[in-house]
Amino acid sequence: QITRFFAKATKVANKGLSKAKSSLAAASAAHAAVHAEVSRNLTVTKRILAKDTEELANLNSTCKIYAEMLEAPTKSRGEELKALAEAREIIQETPGAAADISKLDKARMEKSLEGLNKALK
Repeated sequence: QITRFFAKATKVANKGLSKAKSSLAAASAAHAAVHAEVSRNLTVTKRILAKDTEELANLNSTCKIYAEMLEAPTKSRGEELKALAEAREIIQETPGAAADISKLDKARMEKSLEGLNKALK
């Protein structure tokens, strides 16, 4: 009877061990599948991040170029306006200068002003 008891206990234990091993194998397979998916997602995310980082660097570079392009005409225009203000002051302070200027041909003055306006834009 003891032999039967141990034989039955061993059989039950072996059955439990077999179930545990198959559960462990299934869990390991599921874990491997999840790990593979997460690894693929991480790889894709790293590629996207690298691309976005490169695009950000390009955008920063482009913005700096545009800022420099804008700065030069703005500075130049400021200098031109300062020179015009000084010229106006000199003309207003010089007797007879206004009379000499009024003698100029109106069309020639308008053409000059158009050119100046284009340069200031």
